[in-house]
Amino acid sequence: MQYPSGPPGPPSNGQPGPAWPGVGGAAPPVSGTPLGAVPPRFAQLNLGGKGPAPEPQPPPQHAAHPAAPGRPGAPAPGAPVFSSGVAGPARPIPAYNPQPGQQVAQPARPYPPGPAAAPHAVQQPHMAPGAMRTSGAVRQPGAYGGQQPGAYGVQQLGAYSGQLPGTRPGQPPATGPQRPQAPAQPGRVASSGAAGVQEGPPPATGAQPSVSHVAYPPSTPARQPPSPAAGPRQPPQGAFSPPPLAVNVATPPRAHPGLGVPAGFVPVRGPPAGAPQASAGPAHRGGLAARPMPGYTGAPPLWPGPPGAPGPPPAEGYIGQSPAAQMIAPGRMGTPPGAAGAGYFGAPAPAKRNDPRPALSPQLEMVFETRRGGDHSIPPPCSTPLVVRDKGSAGPHHMRSTLNLVPQTPALFRKLKLPFGLVINPMAAPGLRDDPIPTVDLGPGGPVRCAECKAYVNAYFRFVADGGRMVCNFCGAEQPVPPGYACPLDMEGRRRDAADRPELCCGSVDMVATAEYMVRPPAPPTHLFLIEAGAGAAACGATAAAAAAVASVVEGLPEPERARVALATFDASLTFYDLTRSGGAAAGAAAPAAMLVQPDVDDAFSPLPAGGVGALAAVRDTLLATLAALPAAAAASGASEAAGGAALAAAVTALGEAGGGRLHAFLATLPRRGRPASRPREVPRALADRDALDALHPDGAAWGELAARAAEAQVRPELYCLAAGPYMDVASLDAFARGAAGSLRFYPGFHAPADAARLQDDLRWALARPAGLEAVGRLRVSTGLSVGRCWGAFHRRTPTDLHFPAIDADQALAASIEVDEKLAERGEAYAQFALLYTSPAGRRLVRVHTLALPITTGRSSAFRGADMDAVLALTARRVAAQAPGKALGACRDAVMAAAVDLLVAYRQHAAQQSDTSQLLLPEALQLLPLFSLGLSKNALFRNDARLDERALWLHRLLTCPVEAMASIVYPRLLPLHTLPLAGPGGGAPQAGAPLPDALPLSAAFVEAHGVYLLENGYEASVFFGKAVPPATLEGLLGAHSLEALGPAPAPLPRLATPLSAAVNALLNEVCRQRGRLLRTRVLPAGEAGELAFFSALVEDKAGSAGGSYADCLRQLHRAIVNKLS
Repeated sequence: MQYPSGPPGPPSNGQPGPAWPGVGGAAPPVSGTPLGAVPPRFAQLNLGGKGPAPEPQPPPQHAAHPAAPGRPGAPAPGAPVFSSGVAGPARPIPAYNPQPGQQVAQPARPYPPGPAAAPHAVQQPHMAPGAMRTSGAVRQPGAYGGQQPGAYGVQQLGAYSGQLPGTRPGQPPATGPQRPQAPAQPGRVASSGAAGVQEGPPPATGAQPSVSHVAYPPSTPARQPPSPAAGPRQPPQGAFSPPPLAVNVATPPRAHPGLGVPAGFVPVRGPPAGAPQASAGPAHRGGLAARPMPGYTGAPPLWPGPPGAPGPPPAEGYIGQSPAAQMIAPGRMGTPPGAAGAGYFGAPAPAKRNDPRPALSPQLEMVFETRRGGDHSIPPPCSTPLVVRDKGSAGPHHMRSTLNLVPQTPALFRKLKLPFGLVINPMAAPGLRDDPIPTVDLGPGGPVRCAECKAYVNAYFRFVADGGRMVCNFCGAEQPVPPGYACPLDMEGRRRDAADRPELCCGSVDMVATAEYMVRPPAPPTHLFLIEAGAGAAACGATAAAAAAVASVVEGLPEPERARVALATFDASLTFYDLTRSGGAAAGAAAPAAMLVQPDVDDAFSPLPAGGVGALAAVRDTLLATLAALPAAAAASGASEAAGGAALAAAVTALGEAGGGRLHAFLATLPRRGRPASRPREVPRALADRDALDALHPDGAAWGELAARAAEAQVRPELYCLAAGPYMDVASLDAFARGAAGSLRFYPGFHAPADAARLQDDLRWALARPAGLEAVGRLRVSTGLSVGRCWGAFHRRTPTDLHFPAIDADQALAASIEVDEKLAERGEAYAQFALLYTSPAGRRLVRVHTLALPITTGRSSAFRGADMDAVLALTARRVAAQAPGKALGACRDAVMAAAVDLLVAYRQHAAQQSDTSQLLLPEALQLLPLFSLGLSKNALFRNDARLDERALWLHRLLTCPVEAMASIVYPRLLPLHTLPLAGPGGGAPQAGAPLPDALPLSAAFVEAHGVYLLENGYEASVFFGKAVPPATLEGLLGAHSLEALGPAPAPLPRLATPLSAAVNALLNEVCRQRGRLLRTRVLPAGEAGELAFFSALVEDKAGSAGGSYADCLRQLHRAIVNKLS
């Protein structure tokens, strides 16, 4: 696949930008970046051609950074980039080093300015720019309605307009005296949506902090500032309006003793005076935030919209922006775009509700220190891009805890019902401006460890007896310091060389392992490519696409001087290629390799002779010639069935005899022949709820046995399922992949012209991403804690160790933790994950991540320290692991039951308000109902999902990093009809320009004339409303109607039109943020397309998959009240 060198520039004739279709006449064609054509993630690896790698260049503004896509910290234009090797990302020299808490970029669209704040007021990261925090209180702009700041963005406060629990439709609300408003108490915030709030003194040091509950006022019509004298909005005549059910969110006090600043950092308004502006570049790890490009000039929307649509923002601009830097969007005053227009089905969209939602606007990049002043810092949500500074604890992309304040006693832990666990991604690639993971060589003695519990030395080891003895922070054992490692102490009892030893001042470190950590010398990196070459694979283009993808990456395999490769194909029989021998003469070119055919697939073995896995440098030309001949050979194959299971078994044997390696298998059809084999197991939809999840078990024990054999042989499977038919038993393939710590990618309805580029990009990233080989990991916790269950892709030989033939940056695991004994008061609890692995360069290293969490005796503080992203990831893994064999309804009930238990415990033990007419939500977990609803509507638990789709989501939920989880349960909906047609200077829009604000996932915010992109980090769908102008269809699809594309989802064409260029730029930016090419499809016209689109809007009712967001809140409230009574 050819990647463009850069975005198109402005018109050469100097004329203004193109006119709008249907508005100002025809527009001249503009050749934009091809849709989805994102440059390779590691461009400096030269994976696509011969010769040495090119000189590193600054990345174009529209492209993913070649070293770390989707990672924070793009260099400024012209900043040099230095490559640190294949296994790690390149790191630039930044234009300036931002200080902790400093904003790196201005928001794409800040909120209107609020009232004047105190001189010492600072903006919190989760607050709107118009809201200032002064001495722990929050001052909100009163002229535009109440707003509630939260950890996930500003929430507009409005009345709960749903049905009150216990009432039925049409029943008038009960009338009675109003509850008098209680006077403000010390440490309690009482808000009624006015311009200011009352503030009491802060809680005393050591006292249990109070929790404040905010009673939300009735909402106002969208985009119309309420009059101070006006009453609440009246419902239309004849409409039933039940009493408002307030959803209260507890607001934390300004600080907690032993915790420090609640958010972990204090942001400021912008970069220091005179510092150059940061350029738009790779976003953070898998999050939703997009940093705006300074100097980007907004332009009119694609079309003006329906009558009555709002116009552009005020000319004077928002805070920190010039008028030219504003984006045009329908919604203003904190209202999502489309909120005041007519809904898709004709009903008027409601005013902004007070239901909590994730931040819909791009977030600012923040500098995050893992500890401040010696105290643990609570990490911000994953949607906030971070520049991580390692101050003694591992960063949140490596280790993220569900609790940032650990309950002190087992009784308190069981009473609060808070899930306690860690989500660990040991090989996560650091961002470009993150602190790098240092490598430490402690000499012939190897890493320093505790003699009792075997924990590795870290920043929390104490040294006594003038540095001659050390005390382990995990078990408390005191022991002598190893010879040669002792150092005198300073006046404060710290080692004098602590600042010079990374293992004593960093939370993440690589330690060089000695010979006693090796069972054998590190094996060279070995790759075996297994390609299906039967009639079914050839018909859909899977064989040709796989061969082309392998050929494109052969030139740039990591460690080419040490790498070894092998090749095999299969249809009804198996064929291995001896790349060290030629199969025939070829004039002027290398000949294909000699073929070794194995017809017996019931007891498959490897026919490769000793040394048949050849060195890349010696067999490169033969391999390329063999790959070029594969498509023709597959087209001539008459085999209707494939022996995929037998081919995998033989490939595992071949790699095991070579000392282990990575198996890249490309499968296209159901593996019916040989052993292991699969049968069609998809049941009719009428029986789906009862039997569908039974089929998530592998088809027979042979698949599990093969996974164990692969893990023992240090073989890691990486499966690419290029589905040529409707079913290929992804469940069995997933069991094989996860059991051997492997990965799986699924391409349903594989169509080579549309999916070949994505396949090539996935293979490139799989080979280039940071990875560790022959790895063994163990999680240790301090005294009083214990490790429970673990979820992820790994092999277990012992109860404590996790084995990985290979582990990469996209592979995360989760573990639950229990509080077994009383912990030290005002102390800290510790967790350490140690991973022994071999780098691609052949070095044996121990990667150590250590995390310190403060201990609390307060009930409210434990809830305040909860991490929503980690809680969601742990809950998803727990429910998904129990899904095979259960009914769909039981799985959905388990998700909601976990939320009910937690909220009941919060009301009983932490909330200070006993009124059961209100649904109380902890401030840190205010998105728990919405995320629980989205998780219960995942394809894994839906009645209308195919079995292979369920198995794919089972694999993703059990292995994905924590940063990807929120977008899985709550995808991003972007309005494409608000995009500008012209970029800076009138040219085509460039990737890196600000994205439009996302919309809530409800049909009430979808307009019939709009075009929308719905993406979850893996796939993207483009939906055209039923009233889209024909000129828009012509500009984006090259057709006057959707019917011309056919009844099935179709790829979005690449056209040389202004509309296509604008959408291409947006898709490139989304792919850059996600770090991968997304599978983009245009949904068909009619009911089929509408059903596929609207069923993904999790806030609306989705048939048997679950009710709406309002229904979910009512059901949660009813369940809580029932449990309390």
